[in-house]
Amino acid sequence: MLALWTEVHCCLDNWTAFFQGKRFLNKNKMAAMAAELSTLVSSFLESKPETYAPFFLECVDSKQHLGEEKIPDGWIGKVNFLLNSKTDSWLGICLLGITVEQCDTETFRTNCSSWLRTILNIIQVPGKSSVIQYCSKLLDDILRYASEFSELSRELSSSVIPSIVSTLLSNKCSDDPAVLSILSSCIQHFPGPVGSSRNQIEKFLLPFLSSACDETLKAACQCYALLPKCSRSGSSEKKQVCAWEVQWKKVICTIHKLLDAAYGSVEPVVSRPTQQSTSESETLPLADELPLVEPDRTHSLVTRCNTLLYCLSSMIREEYVKVVAVPVDASMNLLIRITSVTSNSLRNAVVVESVLLRASLPLIHTNAIDLLTNLISRCGSFMLPFSDVVMKLLVQELTWTKSQNPTFGQCRPYRKLRCSVYSCVEHWIQVTNSLPDEGGVVAKLVQHILDDIKPLASQTKVILCNPLN
Repeated sequence: MLALWTEVHCCLDNWTAFFQGKRFLNKNKMAAMAAELSTLVSSFLESKPETYAPFFLECVDSKQHLGEEKIPDGWIGKVNFLLNSKTDSWLGICLLGITVEQCDTETFRTNCSSWLRTILNIIQVPGKSSVIQYCSKLLDDILRYASEFSELSRELSSSVIPSIVSTLLSNKCSDDPAVLSILSSCIQHFPGPVGSSRNQIEKFLLPFLSSACDETLKAACQCYALLPKCSRSGSSEKKQVCAWEVQWKKVICTIHKLLDAAYGSVEPVVSRPTQQSTSESETLPLADELPLVEPDRTHSLVTRCNTLLYCLSSMIREEYVKVVAVPVDASMNLLIRITSVTSNSLRNAVVVESVLLRASLPLIHTNAIDLLTNLISRCGSFMLPFSDVVMKLLVQELTWTKSQNPTFGQCRPYRKLRCSVYSCVEHWIQVTNSLPDEGGVVAKLVQHILDDIKPLASQTKVILCNPLN
């Protein structure tokens, strides 16, 4: 027994010595790392930061200089000093980005609120668009990390998040995509505190849904797609499902109202929704006060339809914590109505409105097919009852866009729309593992595929001339 106790004590002494030696080595290692980091800072950031900052950040990221037990207070002080500098705040933002990625939990908790407020102040000052866009991405990272800590999350929810949303809605930032990106981050990571401002956010987004800038337009659509996550009183499953369905139906009814003006008397009567169902439904202001003079009228109708179709695609792609019920019937009715009008329907029309609409149809149809693809990807087997309708719709798109005499050396007409159709067929086969052959659908699809993959060739005739003649 005495020998056993002696062996145990020796073992414990050895482990104690090992850990003490390890701590000693860690301290030396940390001191060496700190000295190396100090050398890097003095070499690259104190002389020409504009030139060496990207290289410095790559070096620190590669070796994870800040990923030790605790970031030195001197480093945090330097980052905060640069963030509040009038001339070098951009450098502070760059250093803060890599600090957030590598810093320890305690440092992040201590400085999170002040970092968010400082970033918000920087965004409100007119500056380079690239700096503001980087600020929006950095703020998204901070909010995502902060939402994982319950105590910090409660602190931000009560003061910082409402302040950020209020500042953004006051439109004090000159970079619209950055504002929309930050709003999306707040909704995504802190939907509860944003819930009280949901109606104000929706009104704020409406003008951006008519923006001529494609980047701003897509950012507004993605932000609008997140609005159903907002909740004034918790995240009740019933309330969240209702909010999602209400917004989906509101967008669909708005598109129907736009189609009433765009399609007029050229669409089949059977594809029109009943007047009672559309008049009693709530719509967005995008369908009101349309221009009366061409080409503004057609341009507004088509761009707003495409924007709202993109909103629906963004909503269906977005992940939600709770289960949402997609109104597949209403969605398919909308797609059938959009695709019922083709260039053949307007072939004999010579008025300006019809000519402009005929040129714009491929744009609307492409967004409609993209929405159908997203529906198939998200709803999966729930789309099987609509199998015949889906295949008929896709074959119809390929039929009216088929080029009879393609010209060598030029892209095929309607190529983007036809690519969207083939992508939709591919998703359908992957999701359902089936392809209905009613009405010879498979044979028609195969024929269209063969026609499109056949390379275009020019007919060259070689004429032999007799030099004696």
